[in-house]
Amino acid sequence: MKSSRSSTFLNELLDGILPEWKKTITPLICEPYFVKLGKFLEKEFAAGEKRKAPIYPEKQNVLRVFKEVDYRDIRVVILGQDPYHGEDQAVGLSFAVPDSKFPKPPSLKNIYKEIESDLSVTLDKTQSSLHGWSQQGVFLLNTVLSVRAKEAFSHRKMGWETFTDQIIQKLNEREAPIVFLLWGAAAQSK
Repeated sequence: MKSSRSSTFLNELLDGILPEWKKTITPLICEPYFVKLGKFLEKEFAAGEKRKAPIYPEKQNVLRVFKEVDYRDIRVVILGQDPYHGEDQAVGLSFAVPDSKFPKPPSLKNIYKEIESDLSVTLDKTQSSLHGWSQQGVFLLNTVLSVRAKEAFSHRKMGWETFTDQIIQKLNEREAPIVFLLWGAAAQSK
């Protein structure tokens, strides 16, 4: 990749990616659609700072899902649509919010409700970062990995869907079985 402001921005996004994911993602980020996506994101983050309408999640968390569970350790993929677009919500893992965030988003409340109903257990609903899930091999991926504040689906059709399609394809190529849970219409379309 040529040395430029855009490649510096992409390098910032990739900082901390786990080793097997880094090998998998590196060829993808060199593809024209991802270079274009990177330029779009760079402009979006810069514009967001100027107009005080941020992009979520924060830049260092856009690819956080690839920093939490390495490729070979994934046992379950939970696929959502795009990050929460409210203040202090998106953390880079689908359906996760900071533990300190109250009230919890309706989608996360519904997930808790379904788990409790299916498994006859009681969950600690204050634990909403879902980091513990990641530690158990749950890959919390959205179909789109960024969004403008208060504008759901605002980064749709900018290249994220191609990228996440390729990630899903790479996961399908593994010999070890993976359970896929597709939550929401955008996820189910995959």
